[in-house]
Amino acid sequence: MVDTTNFEQNIVDALTLEMSTDPTFNTNIVASKVSAVVRELIQRRRYSSTNWSDEAIQRDIENYYPQVLNVARYDFNTIGAEGEERHTENGIDRTFAERGKMWAGVVPISRVF
Repeated sequence: MVDTTNFEQNIVDALTLEMSTDPTFNTNIVASKVSAVVRELIQRRRYSSTNWSDEAIQRDIENYYPQVLNVARYDFNTIGAEGEERHTENGIDRTFAERGKMWAGVVPISRVF
């Protein structure tokens, strides 16, 4: 398994700076969300179907910093509303963006035979 610890920590640090004043903010939850999003990126890129080295994968993952940051932020901000397209509570009506659109630009790696 590729070591993505430094990449994940950079994302957690950025989200901490951005969201730490939110009363629901929790660094451990953000770290968990970031880790899950990085695993999802690895699956979406299908590195396992290639013979890329761990170092090459680590370099490639860095290219998707904005997507990982945005999806992790989205996942944290929708805690408790998973699977909902709309959420209304106490007179506040929210419509969530389609999560899949946040992965724009991430394409699977293909092998040529």
